[in-house]
Amino acid sequence: MLHSVFAAALFILFNVCRNLWGTGKLFFQAVPDKALHEEIRRTLIGIDGISGIHHQHLWSLDGEQHVLTAHIVVDHEGVFGPDEYCAIKQSIAMALEQYPLAHTTIEIELTEEACRDQPVPSQTDQH
Repeated sequence: MLHSVFAAALFILFNVCRNLWGTGKLFFQAVPDKALHEEIRRTLIGIDGISGIHHQHLWSLDGEQHVLTAHIVVDHEGVFGPDEYCAIKQSIAMALEQYPLAHTTIEIELTEEACRDQPVPSQTDQH
């Protein structure tokens, strides 16, 4: 009798620890799957016209629905007007359809444009 109670207690304790680990990852907004994070990066960088990606963040809302934010650097030749902007957005949207993303926020930057989130040395730092 004591063995079966002990076995049941160990089983319950094991499952509690396993669920706490998963809940903790959600609570701290950890990357749900590092391989998925890198796969999304490779997919985006493979789109024609995209020359770089930075500030890419992937986290999970509930363990199944994920959120992606990224800054996409577009290598354009000459004009980058509304038509080119819409085309690159459409390419990104189509490329991301295969992933379980509940929400995406993509910031498009041009190659010669400084990223707003990168620290810029102040005038006093340039001496």
